[in-house]
Amino acid sequence: MKESGDATSFFSTEADRWTGLYERKAEFRDRLALFTGGVKKAIPLPAKILDYGCGSGVISLALGSSGYEVLGLDGSKEMVSVARQNQRLHNISNVRFEQTEASQMDLAPLSFDVVICSSVIEYIEDDTALIKKLISTIRPGGYLLISIPHTRSFLGGIEDRLRRVNWYKNRCGREFLRYSLRRYDPDSFLQMLRESEMEEINATYFEAPVGGRLGVWLSRWHVIGMMLFVTARKVTVGNVCE
Repeated sequence: MKESGDATSFFSTEADRWTGLYERKAEFRDRLALFTGGVKKAIPLPAKILDYGCGSGVISLALGSSGYEVLGLDGSKEMVSVARQNQRLHNISNVRFEQTEASQMDLAPLSFDVVICSSVIEYIEDDTALIKKLISTIRPGGYLLISIPHTRSFLGGIEDRLRRVNWYKNRCGREFLRYSLRRYDPDSFLQMLRESEMEEINATYFEAPVGGRLGVWLSRWHVIGMMLFVTARKVTVGNVCE
């Protein structure tokens, strides 16, 4: 489960400005609302949450401030450092941040009620192995909340063509395209989750290159929204097919 190229190094350089994106950009506030709202809808307090690829800790700390116990993991030491600074700033004691690479992750099976993974697996070479590892840490009846770039977006298809042009992928805000490995076919991705003992699967399109509330509204259309937010429930023992 190795990260693509120098993705960890790149996101380390983004650590200082990452928190600000959730404050300045409507699409980041929408992402935050999807994850926090999804967790609150899925699992009541008390509950234990894993935020894999936590970045600067915005989602983790929002959930922690609501009373959830959260472990945030990220491959970037700089991101974890910023997350801990934000934790101290807001004095949230029920959240813990640790630095770990995908290949080094060592978590006990069935140890979390919810696992969230915000736009991470597209940077991982063996993404399937990571997803299976994350699912193994979820207790029966618990939930996976994950976001991925998908193939149904017309705008995403245009971006895939533009990413071959250096001036585009080097422009401010799109540099991550140099490290992202893939987009996902939604049907194939959801089927993979079903085959991994996940059920009650729901998907929402989000994130468009249009600012403000209009952009959030437009992003719910699959041809425009370039990301897919998925929630899925891990089957209980009695629901596992023989």
